[in-house]
Amino acid sequence: MKNIKPFGPSIGKTKLSQKFLDILNKEFDEKSKIKKIDYSSKLASQIKNELKISEKFIKKNLEKELKNNISKFLSNEKIKNIKEIKIMNLWVVRQFKGEYNPIHYHEGDLSGVGYLKLPKGMTNNKMVKNKKVKTNGTIDFINGQRGFLSKSIYNVVLEPFTRFSHLMGFWLGVHRLSGCHPFNAEGGYLGNLITHPVIYNPHLHASQQFVSLVEGISNTKREEPSSKIKISNQTRNRARFKAFSEEKSAFKEKILKICLFLFYLPQ
Repeated sequence: MKNIKPFGPSIGKTKLSQKFLDILNKEFDEKSKIKKIDYSSKLASQIKNELKISEKFIKKNLEKELKNNISKFLSNEKIKNIKEIKIMNLWVVRQFKGEYNPIHYHEGDLSGVGYLKLPKGMTNNKMVKNKKVKTNGTIDFINGQRGFLSKSIYNVVLEPFTRFSHLMGFWLGVHRLSGCHPFNAEGGYLGNLITHPVIYNPHLHASQQFVSLVEGISNTKREEPSSKIKISNQTRNRARFKAFSEEKSAFKEKILKICLFLFYLPQ
């Protein structure tokens, strides 16, 4: 198992045993012909042939190797104190020319993909020759959801009446996004992109509201509202910025130039 970090969260890369591949391929070949257990119509993919592997089959034939690989991944990440590893779902997909899987999310804390059979020359592109970057047959990852195993950036949004920061944070792949939420009180609704919602209190000073958002994003209990502690007054001993006279003069000069420029703009 080799752990890599191409864009933030770690990705584990390993090779499955031939026994594992043979057992899973055989199960798929036997069960894929039964239309009653085909799950292609219930999933996001544009693929005709998809099979959900039963829990009984996983436990008997696959669980040991899967958990062994997961344990190696966690060990490489120096993550300890994991009491239980549970395999939630396992799917097998048979994909042909023209079929594809759109961007989608998986539940749970870890997701994996394994390749059972690969056609020869899968990454070749006959339409465009001499292409340095080969994208045919590749898998794309996006980073945008909360996960306790992911060490990614956090985002605290102190804009009670706009969604722009929420959208930017989500687009940039922020794992923990803290923001104000009305719940049962009055307040602007900012959508469901917030992972750590905090009650918006119009009676709090802005500095107190900001501290409550920081406290909320640090909450690991996954309870709502995320921040449930009393925030003390932050305006008394707050840090103050002292500017020198030269800095004040330079700042005033810049402001005057901007104002004059705006004043003389053609209407």
